[in-house]
Amino acid sequence: MFRLVIVDSTRAGKRIPDAFSKTVPIWCAVINRAIAKVSPSTIADDWDIALYTPPQVVSAQEYAQIEARLDGWATALVVRSLSVIVTNALLISGILHRGRPISFLASFDPFDLFG
Repeated sequence: MFRLVIVDSTRAGKRIPDAFSKTVPIWCAVINRAIAKVSPSTIADDWDIALYTPPQVVSAQEYAQIEARLDGWATALVVRSLSVIVTNALLISGILHRGRPISFLASFDPFDLFG
């Protein structure tokens, strides 16, 4: 299984940088939705297309605004750049898995971040 670790070295300012509270979770949800659109018969029934953001940082209103745009962004990704052949090859080979952001920060208990 493939894992990707993203590290942010922000020293001061926000409790969680926007990259971790919004950008990375948005990309995970968009890519997962794009893959579901391209290869519905190849992916598992439990393929996760949800948006996961830390509720302590992203308000319910902002979450709803982002959620409302995800399908459009996923469609744009499929239309503009996602190759069906490459995606299917990665899924079949087991290299590509659905993404889900999980944050580990000194000031938070990571198990409280996503409810």
